[in-house]
Amino acid sequence: MQLIPKKSHYTSQAVVEGGAAVKIRIDDQPVEVPDGATVADVLEDLGEAVGHLLVELNGVYVYPEDHGRRRLHPGDRLEIIYPAFGG
Repeated sequence: MQLIPKKSHYTSQAVVEGGAAVKIRIDDQPVEVPDGATVADVLEDLGEAVGHLLVELNGVYVYPEDHGRRRLHPGDRLEIIYPAFGG
């Protein structure tokens, strides 16, 4: 599944191969994802390491173990948060 170009994260020019697309927002940018895509699908396509970020779907935290079960629907808002560590 190709969702959005990896080098230009979160562009509005999503590439969805075959099948229907669902319009959502990732970090407040409009994108299209394949119908039936999950949070895990988006993170995988973006090349993100699950253990090193926080994800909110429509303002609600999504636990990492739920990423593969949370399907995306039209109008969903996905926020990917990169926590800062260190001091």
